[in-house]
Amino acid sequence: EQLAAQADVMPYGWTYPTSWWEVGEVVSDEITLPLTDVPSGNYRLYIGVYSDDRGRLPVSVGGDRYELDEITIPKEP
Repeated sequence: EQLAAQADVMPYGWTYPTSWWEVGEVVSDEITLPLTDVPSGNYRLYIGVYSDDRGRLPVSVGGDRYELDEITIPKEP
């Protein structure tokens, strides 16, 4: 797999680090992923969570990332 785009952010505009989260807390945030330089085609969209001091954390379905969806970037007219 080749990485086409990436956005590394902290929830709520870099104001809520994972080290502050409580066990079982649900954190929801909207993240913009810039795709202006990504060629047309089909891409898998993944999400991962990092700890401040331990790197990428495991997700509940196994592994260290979760596949959200597949997206298609259309060809320009």
